[in-house]
Amino acid sequence: MLESQTESYRDDYTTLLPFYAGKPVEEKKRTGGAFDAVVDKTSKAIREHSIIAKPRRDPSKPQSRTFKQWLQQDEFNPFIHNAWLLLGKAHLQNGDYAQAMAVFMQIQRLFKQDADLITETEIWLLRAYTETDRMPDAGNIVYLLQSKTIAPHLLDLFTGTYANYLIHKREYAESIPWLKKAIAREKYFWQKKRLQYLLGQLYELIGEKEPAYNAYEQVKSLGSPFVFTLNATIAQLSVASEAQRPKIREALRKLHDKAANDSERVIIQSALGKYPEDSVSDGKMPQTEQMPSTAGIKEENLARKAAEHDSIYQEAYRAYQKGEATQVQSTFITFTEKYPTSGLMPQMMLMHALSFAQDNEAAKTETYLLELLEKHPESDAALLAQNIVAGLSQGKVLAENASMHTQWHMQTTDKKSRNANMASFSPNRAVPHLILLTYDRNSPDKNRLLFFTADFNFTQFKLRAFDFSPIRFLDREALRIQPFLSFEDASHYLQMMRSESLFADFFAKGITPVVISVENLAILQRHSTMDAYKTFFANTFESEPPNLPPLQSTVAEDFTTSPMPGNKKGSSPNVGTSPVPASQAETSEALQLRLERKAVEAIQQKQESTANKSRNELLKEREKLRQKKIRQREQEQRKREQEREAALKLREQKREQQIQRQQRQ
Repeated sequence: MLESQTESYRDDYTTLLPFYAGKPVEEKKRTGGAFDAVVDKTSKAIREHSIIAKPRRDPSKPQSRTFKQWLQQDEFNPFIHNAWLLLGKAHLQNGDYAQAMAVFMQIQRLFKQDADLITETEIWLLRAYTETDRMPDAGNIVYLLQSKTIAPHLLDLFTGTYANYLIHKREYAESIPWLKKAIAREKYFWQKKRLQYLLGQLYELIGEKEPAYNAYEQVKSLGSPFVFTLNATIAQLSVASEAQRPKIREALRKLHDKAANDSERVIIQSALGKYPEDSVSDGKMPQTEQMPSTAGIKEENLARKAAEHDSIYQEAYRAYQKGEATQVQSTFITFTEKYPTSGLMPQMMLMHALSFAQDNEAAKTETYLLELLEKHPESDAALLAQNIVAGLSQGKVLAENASMHTQWHMQTTDKKSRNANMASFSPNRAVPHLILLTYDRNSPDKNRLLFFTADFNFTQFKLRAFDFSPIRFLDREALRIQPFLSFEDASHYLQMMRSESLFADFFAKGITPVVISVENLAILQRHSTMDAYKTFFANTFESEPPNLPPLQSTVAEDFTTSPMPGNKKGSSPNVGTSPVPASQAETSEALQLRLERKAVEAIQQKQESTANKSRNELLKEREKLRQKKIRQREQEQRKREQEREAALKLREQKREQQIQRQQRQ
């Protein structure tokens, strides 16, 4: 699967190749990908085969220090760590780095006694931190890895991951020895060719033309796909000596004859200094001694391409400052055609949208701002766009000379306009919801929050999985937790979270939880502000349900699912009981669907039956039901313990009888 994913990815050979083939993080719009099946299967394996109940001690046997340490762990299935590791790697290959990091951190908590496994998860965390540009965190992982001896079977993984880390740090000269080691260790042919091309680019960036030429030559070995041979030959033009250039031009003419389509022939002609208007259908390349020009294909070096890219952006910005809206709009078209995947695209889209405000075309401004929010919702420009859209919906008017920090002519003062945003939210409780844990953008606690949220989910819920990912707003960021069936479903989860002392400490430090429907989040991101939603929430829902006492792990999933009997922390193993026949067993997926359906039905029935009851009566009723369920669970637990004890006594009696019979014989 990895090989097909690498081959299907189309690299841009005019820019520095990424070490790993795949879309940049900022281009991913939603979770999931080619490895979803692996995620599902490993999650199911963990749910069904995790053993967290500690084995019963035999008081007649001495306990060694090793045995005591073994009892301190939280997972007793000796093979389940493989499923955990595969789950984290599947999330990472899907490009869902937040989920991957949470899984790897959970592995470190569950299997801290396995040194090699901890090292491997640290290497995967290094890759995840690097790919998401969390370089200080990546640096901490590097420090940990450099302080230990890495097992031989992990050296291949570490070598490539560390080379990628150095490249992201722009330490190109230092990365080259590690990249060469990674190339030597790489077994997959296509990836080996990619890395050889990347090696040539790195030599070119540090001004080493001869090694760069030789690296590109290695790409063109026997059996190399045409795309590698073509781009490596073109790349050699910018680093070839005078004596080498005729050879390269001749090689390009031969490649022209082998080209499969007109697009490849145009690329070759452009590299040789000819242009598309020359005939490309006659199958022959005119002989020319003109110095090769790689404009639009491969610049003399990557820095020149970056300079051209920045100059177009600066041209648009100067035009915007002068109020030349038409020039901004035409430059935006040029920039979009030449650099559609540029990292500056969100800023260009913002500038393009605001240029219409300079022409008093508010409708077009809002339309293009909404397009920016849709295509680049996590960018810094989107935060400002969100603020502007919210202001427009409140009746504000952008000044004709508004800067990119926004200036307003006026703010409407009538109550109807001020409440327009609040009125646009939906009060529907019985729809999918999510929870936002919002915090300041520079909060030092956001990484710890991600880890402890993952830990909370993995330890409290066995039959239910939650997704969590970062999301950005104008002046704050948030950790998004989903999905929830309804408002009540999300509120109950939040009360469970508040019962944990650690989260209570987070909330006291300024991390604010917000329950919001999926529909209302979309409205908030496009047309409103967090303050407006909080006002709507206070007026519509009065307040969240009161704080509940800490919930025991045996009822932790009570609001959606039933826990797995005999598989909760602190319970005893199921000894001497027969397994449920396969024909009578219900799969966990079917159980979850049935229980979730019943939960929705129960919520709807409660809403109908209690519509005329006071809030206090409803809360008392809920508390009675909760206490009743706790008592039922305790009774069931005691019954299971009694059955286990009886089974153990019977087994012991039979064993003693057998021993006595053997002694008499």
